Amino acid sequence: MISKGFDVLQKENDDLLTMNIGFKRQLDSMKNISNSSISNEKLVKENGTLKTQVIDLNSTLSKFTKGKENLDRLLGNKRCVFDKRDMSYKS
Repeated sequence: MISKGFDVLQKENDDLLTMNIGFKRQLDSMKNISNSSISNEKLVKENGTLKTQVIDLNSTLSKFTKGKENLDRLLGNKRCVFDKRDMSYKS
């Protein structure tokens, strides 16, 4: 009688150990999913930051390009300092 009760308890213990191992695997799996979710959130945040930087750099590059065009135009219109035309001087 005692040995029969012991056998039942032993089987129940084995079943519980098996279930425990399964639950541990599920927990590990959930932790990995949670870590992936956190990684995805970090990547989305970093992506937003990088998009902002790209917009800022494009704006800066646009200003630089426009400034270069203006400088080229000024240098193209450059006249000799002794050229007094269009300044009401009679030559």
